[in-house]
Amino acid sequence: MSEFAKAWLILISATALVVVPYVLAWRAKGSAVRRGATWIVALISALCAVAASNYVPIGLEDFHSPAASFWTALKGNPIMLAISIGAWVMAIRFSIIALRKNTSHQTSDNAGAKSR
Repeated sequence: MSEFAKAWLILISATALVVVPYVLAWRAKGSAVRRGATWIVALISALCAVAASNYVPIGLEDFHSPAASFWTALKGNPIMLAISIGAWVMAIRFSIIALRKNTSHQTSDNAGAKSR
């Protein structure tokens, strides 16, 4: 198998690993299935956050490297940091959703409007 095919296989597998639990977290009928899928999404987000956080210090070394352009390092490091912070925020939000006692995905305003 060529490297190109392996790269696409890894990309498709990683996408499916994230998309399937995400869809189950919002569309599944049973609350136990939704809660479990939400925990899986939170775990995957946390793993991505840890991996992205490991690359932030490596990217900061570009400022000291004469081989790397200063402007490239100046543009690339905030992007890398934003990806890391975004993954941590997603992991925390999905963990909070999974820990809630009320597993319905309605806001309090919508729930009050239906009871009237």
